[in-house]
Amino acid sequence: MVGPLQRGLERHGCRFRVVPVGRMEDLERDIARFARTEELNGFQRFIVEKLYRYDAPEAGFRPASIVIVAAPAPAYARVEFRQGGRRISAMCPHPARIGGRAAPDALLEILSNLLAPEGHRVAAAPSLPCKRLAAASGLARYGRNNVTYVEGMGSFLNYAAFFTDMPCDADVWADVRMAERCGNCRACMEACPTGAIRRDRFLIDNERCLSAVNERPGEFPDWIPADAHHTVYDCLRCQLPCPMNRDHADNVAGPVAFSEEETGLLLAGAKPAELPPGLRRKVERLGIDRWPEAIPRNLRALFGPGPRA
Repeated sequence: MVGPLQRGLERHGCRFRVVPVGRMEDLERDIARFARTEELNGFQRFIVEKLYRYDAPEAGFRPASIVIVAAPAPAYARVEFRQGGRRISAMCPHPARIGGRAAPDALLEILSNLLAPEGHRVAAAPSLPCKRLAAASGLARYGRNNVTYVEGMGSFLNYAAFFTDMPCDADVWADVRMAERCGNCRACMEACPTGAIRRDRFLIDNERCLSAVNERPGEFPDWIPADAHHTVYDCLRCQLPCPMNRDHADNVAGPVAFSEEETGLLLAGAKPAELPPGLRRKVERLGIDRWPEAIPRNLRALFGPGPRA
């Protein structure tokens, strides 16, 4: 069954691995051991203890395997905003989409169509630690910046995991390690504007990571330089100069232009459901709708105190 699955997913540019469902116990122990040995901050502990779940959903079948899929995405989308006669250009990380749909939704349908003729069923597994699963299964490798890289995609991708009742004969599982080429490379460390990537530990300081700060509400801390702001949400400073992204960083979408009226609505904090249909489609396509409380502040930072073209 892996052959048809591979051919079906590769038609959409995806890479994947299949692991026995019993590996969820190893994954849970691995995360627990990681939490004990690393000095986690409060946000990281919240992720490990509250967000991850390893139990299979009530889907009407007994899972036999986990499929972890990486779906490719552009490095980012160019976006343009206008306000008061001023125009700014910025970057917006571009969510993976397949046939115009969010990758996890599209992949669930694709997998169902591939597995159903063989009598197998599939259910989404949205609460698994996908990066860790991808690395342990051999699909991905970690960079020094805690971002994972997949052959043929670099780091510009999205993961989705699924429980299936498809048997898994091959069992590949490995210790999670940093990519070898990161050993003598400092590109991401030197590019990080907030010093979140550290040489003395594997885990970054995500309370200083601009990506994390950009996606939570509240005023920006004073220690973030004014010239660090370049994205509508998330951050791309450590990924764009990475040698493992050399063949992928020029894959750019857009530009996506926002009119003065549209920019004004976003700056005013209008909720996604309140937006005009055309603007709502733009923000949903770019993933901006996921961070409604942070976007107005982020846009103000991008406009800054003076003209910016």
